Amino acid sequence: EASPAPESPFLVLATQQGGIKKIPLIPYLYRIAKAGSPLLKVDRGDALGWAAAGKDTDGAVLASSNGRVLVFGLTEMRAAGNSAGTVKGMRLAEGNSLVSMALVPHADMEHMRQEEA
Repeated sequence: EASPAPESPFLVLATQQGGIKKIPLIPYLYRIAKAGSPLLKVDRGDALGWAAAGKDTDGAVLASSNGRVLVFGLTEMRAAGNSAGTVKGMRLAEGNSLVSMALVPHADMEHMRQEEA
């Protein structure tokens, strides 16, 4: 199966225990809009916390309950089908959870990279 173009939209899902999944939105959009669709297998003791639409050129920001923040480009994640589970987006210490996920537009990611240099 060919990879979607970088400008193709994705749905990014994150769980409270730090799992994250990127799904190409176009193949699933009609099914989601029409009747809902199970797109994520959630482990026992975890729960879906956030869903956002973005492009492969965008970045993700994950924040934990103990104040840690992780920023990475969505290009670092492989797109998954609806039968796949999540990958570890952020390792969490015992008793901590993910408290926020946001997507950052490409232009802002580029600005952040320039600030780092």
